[in-house]
Amino acid sequence: MRYATVNLALASTMHFLVDGVCASCLFLLAGILTDAPAGVAILTYNVVAFMTQPITGWLTDCQGARRDRILRAAVAFLAAAVVMAAMTTVALGNASPLAAAWPLADSSSPLADPSSPLTDASPLASALSAVSFVAVAVVIGAGNSLFHVWGGKQTAVETDNDMRPLGIFVATGGMGLVIGILFHSWPLLATLLALLLATAAFQLRRNAATAAVSPVASTSPAVSVAVSPSPVASTSPAVSPSPASPSSSAVSPSPASHTSSPEAAVSGVALISAFPLLGLAAIMAVVLLRSYFGETFTHGFDKDAALTLAIAATATLGKAGGGWLARW
Repeated sequence: MRYATVNLALASTMHFLVDGVCASCLFLLAGILTDAPAGVAILTYNVVAFMTQPITGWLTDCQGARRDRILRAAVAFLAAAVVMAAMTTVALGNASPLAAAWPLADSSSPLADPSSPLTDASPLASALSAVSFVAVAVVIGAGNSLFHVWGGKQTAVETDNDMRPLGIFVATGGMGLVIGILFHSWPLLATLLALLLATAAFQLRRNAATAAVSPVASTSPAVSVAVSPSPVASTSPAVSPSPASPSSSAVSPSPASHTSSPEAAVSGVALISAFPLLGLAAIMAVVLLRSYFGETFTHGFDKDAALTLAIAATATLGKAGGGWLARW
């Protein structure tokens, strides 16, 4: 249980950092664009980050016990997007790298005055900045999608779909998002990315060390069963004891276990039936309505940083508490 708890803490921390990196990076680039291109780029990010999660979820299921590849890919995409954003800022800034990319730029830099977007300087700069922003949005959106699915999958598998840790995992992202929006700056973005890289490296090293002593990582024939995307694989006697065995439990006492119970497995066949599809449709409708009403009823309110942080904090507590209520 301690093993899963530490992994939950790492995944939740990375969720905070990932959303902070995405928000900070996008809003930094939005400062050098006019409203229309910035809106298109942010819409592109949202489509890629969220609408592609069924695809990245399928890819994660296909990886089975090797799902850490998804985390590596997610971090690589996020780091690449930040590098692309920095290169775009420096190139369009037409100044020295530090002067153009750092908030303490001198007054000669076109980025020094947020009220005068760089896109006003020339049509070519406008086109280049818009294309670059969309490219960054696609790359960083892909990284966001991959990470969220990886984190949710790892948490679900290691805690046997316990809603309490799932609630904790999803709760931290909103706070990272708000901090990235409110305080976006290149020093903050660099700090968040560095912390994300360090945390992900620690998580990957930890998982690799666990796999080295795990029975599923051995060279026995059980390997082919353990990494199979089929939900039946996780219940195979070659991987876990029989359900009738007294030693079996919902959460394996062995810290080296990366297998899951049947409840944590994902069945593609089950999604064809009507009831799961109706349930998914209802959940999607709730999410859409929550976002719509949240923006509608708060539009025009004078929300300072303290109030916005307070709202984010209560939302974080609400998501975490929702997991406990669902379990209860």
